Amino acid sequence: MIGVPLCRPGNSAIVDQPRRREAGSPSWWAWDLGITFEGFVERGFTNTEDQAARFAVLLGHQLRTYSSFAEELAREWAAA
Repeated sequence: MIGVPLCRPGNSAIVDQPRRREAGSPSWWAWDLGITFEGFVERGFTNTEDQAARFAVLLGHQLRTYSSFAEELAREWAAA
């Protein structure tokens, strides 16, 4: 879609914590981000219909898939 291969060895965001700290991120942030990503891996990005309706109101438009968001963003980047 964006013309760049994306790859990530393994699925543990916790492994990335030392790399984040070496890059200058605070330890608490590296840990928090790692735990957040682990939750995404374990539970996925899911919500109830009620949550989706509330998010749509907050956003001002209906929810869309990540792939449709990424395609839209890639078109905008290509046009820039």
